[in-house]
Amino acid sequence: MIPLRYTLNFFKAATFLWIIFLMWYFNNRSAAAYLYLLLHGSYGLAWVIKDVRFGDARFTNKAAIGSHLILIILLIAYWMIPVPLMSGYGLVRPSWWLLSMIVLVYVSGVTLMVGSDYQKNTTLQKKKGKGNSI
Repeated sequence: MIPLRYTLNFFKAATFLWIIFLMWYFNNRSAAAYLYLLLHGSYGLAWVIKDVRFGDARFTNKAAIGSHLILIILLIAYWMIPVPLMSGYGLVRPSWWLLSMIVLVYVSGVTLMVGSDYQKNTTLQKKKGKGNSI
């Protein structure tokens, strides 16, 4: 049995490569495809760095194969989200205004995710016997 964090981190880190594969397979070089690649690829990188620096202790517990299989199924479903975009459906040429709003929401979300996890980790470390650090 291995901790869930390894399965989760693999998928988060490999998302960048998956999207590059989809872009190649569907020959999609649109601004929307590159934006999806950069946002989701960098999110995966941020997730892995966050996990290494101050990961959630719940993901360090060893898990049964069934738990890993369920997680893999969910993460593969997550990987199917960009398929319609990469195959040419959806908004292929978003306006600069929309692109700006997407990046603003993304940066805000990553900042809140990393900041809240850091705060949780720091708070739990200061409470006796409740360290959450890996």
